[in-house]
Amino acid sequence: MNPPVLGLDLAQATFVAALQFSEQQVLQQSFANTPSGFRKLGVWLHQHLASPLRVGLECTNTYAEPLAEWLHQHGHTVHLLNPERLAHYAKAIGQRNKTDPADAVTIARFVARHADLTVWVPPLPEQKSLRSTGMLVMSVAANVPRAVSRSATPFAAAINVVMR
Repeated sequence: MNPPVLGLDLAQATFVAALQFSEQQVLQQSFANTPSGFRKLGVWLHQHLASPLRVGLECTNTYAEPLAEWLHQHGHTVHLLNPERLAHYAKAIGQRNKTDPADAVTIARFVARHADLTVWVPPLPEQKSLRSTGMLVMSVAANVPRAVSRSATPFAAAINVVMR
């Protein structure tokens, strides 16, 4: 028998956990996507087993990072999964429902069937800082043309020339 796995489908405010013991035995629970919700997940997992798990999360946004870090700190093996690969897998197994609970089960089944998944490692603080800086630069760069077009100052005209 394979060890249990955990599939998590995340949204901004909540996440659904699917704890799969076997193809037929899957427990599900919804939690707040907050540190308090993470602690409740820990209690729920402890009620059902004591060993660290392989955990799959769909990598669609930054919503997953705090939970992934929490899981990693608590000894679980975390896999951030490609959404496109999961979508193809769901289609291949005939998954028609597109709900958070159904997605969590699909993620758990995917993790259970794939032993060769890349293990996620938390980014270093410097990497997080660089990512934040890059996102800020992209945001500013996207808004400069808009600001320039609203302004008729010589400075704005000079920026407009530089941006071309």
